[in-house]
Amino acid sequence: MPAALVVEKLCKEFGGAAERVAAVRDVSLAVQAGELFTLLGPSGCGKTTTLRLIAGLETASAGRIVFEGQDFTALPPFRRNLGMVFQSYALYPHMRIFENVAYGLRARRTPDAEVRRRVAEVLELVGLSGLGERRPGQLSGGQQQRIALARALVYRPRLLLLDEPLSNLDAKLRVYMREEIRKIQQRAGITTVYVTHDQEEALSISDRLAVMYRGQVVQVGTPAEVYEWPATVGVADFLGRANFLDAWVIGAGGDRVRVRLPSGAALEVRRGDSAWAPGADEAATLFVRPERVRLGAGAPGGAVELPCTVQRCTFLGGIVRYALDIGAGRPVLADAQRLLPGMGVGVSTRLRVDLGDLRAYPGTQRPWGEAA
Repeated sequence: MPAALVVEKLCKEFGGAAERVAAVRDVSLAVQAGELFTLLGPSGCGKTTTLRLIAGLETASAGRIVFEGQDFTALPPFRRNLGMVFQSYALYPHMRIFENVAYGLRARRTPDAEVRRRVAEVLELVGLSGLGERRPGQLSGGQQQRIALARALVYRPRLLLLDEPLSNLDAKLRVYMREEIRKIQQRAGITTVYVTHDQEEALSISDRLAVMYRGQVVQVGTPAEVYEWPATVGVADFLGRANFLDAWVIGAGGDRVRVRLPSGAALEVRRGDSAWAPGADEAATLFVRPERVRLGAGAPGGAVELPCTVQRCTFLGGIVRYALDIGAGRPVLADAQRLLPGMGVGVSTRLRVDLGDLRAYPGTQRPWGEAA
């Protein structure tokens, strides 16, 4: 099935001839019909600029945008038939909710009977039937967010764009509203592009996501694919908690790399970066998630064990996070579902990681926060 939205080598530069800044560089994406596709990345990575290019609010410096076979690249926003929800809900405080939602339809001279029918329909879709006579100031933040979504959907757009729609809500309400947005999007069956810097938000609601950094798409995949198989050390570190261990390459073949740890242990693990062709004695970085690290010695075979000392123990409600000193300069994190008996601060023990949970990357790669 051909993609509904296709973005080809999209570029956007700002500034004069002497000081050009590339906000978006060669971005290519394919979003399927009815899919909720998320652009995820740190502040300044180009995700919102990409969304604004799709909306027609910015003009592309190069590249092409096609939706359902129609070239959107030079099309003005009002001819793209899309709905957009911004960080600010921008509701008119003096208008009733009904009129806030109906405003765009009235501007298009839609007949009154059709306006009433479509506003009632979309208020029911977002779960706010019966609140049409209230004003925005009488609604909670979550309700206001749903009204902004209703206003975008009332046009029956072909494409829905959401730019950090939950950024103004407190943490607990954000969790509730992201679930509501997902339900509404699935009920409407509308192709959606969603922008956020919140990793948990992106993982929880997306069919697929694109991780962006410095104006480029670094990786595209399902939430599980990107979390379990990050394309780079930067993606691994940005998308959840990560442990990194220094190592040296002693051999390679196929998708496997044989490495040696500073302790002298030799391991054969999978390459996390498929484009990497490691050479002997090259520096490498091993990656593993904290939930894959276990404390205490286990049965031999298929795993690496390292001596460690418990440095810190942090209770986080659903998990207990242990910081372990292995003499490598930075602690290794291990997440357990409960407090482990006898694992207090200062206790010497062993950590254990299955070889299948380790990924190897070039040693020159660094987490984005450490990149020059």
